[in-house]
Amino acid sequence: MKLSVLERLVLTNQVLPEKGDFLTMSTVDAARQVLSLSEKEAETVAIRKVGDKLEWDQEAVSEAEIELSAPAIVLIKQSLSTLETKKELNAHTAQLYKRFVMSNEGD
Repeated sequence: MKLSVLERLVLTNQVLPEKGDFLTMSTVDAARQVLSLSEKEAETVAIRKVGDKLEWDQEAVSEAEIELSAPAIVLIKQSLSTLETKKELNAHTAQLYKRFVMSNEGD
């Protein structure tokens, strides 16, 4: 599936769980590796840390084809559903909720 730099960062930093059992954390580790920007991508978009935020040239690259595993997609859907149930979605996670949960992307 095609994901933007912002979507990849939000999935990595706001959606994937920080804690879980061994299987969950193995899935999280694998998903983070797939979602991470390559060195070339980071250079292309000129990603940099400004204070405690990341900034990049948003016009340098629009989306990249990312191959998430079926367990990673299930975990992302569960995490987004939990955020929705707790009423903790923000503007970025709400867009991902629509994409992954409501449209069943990845099924």
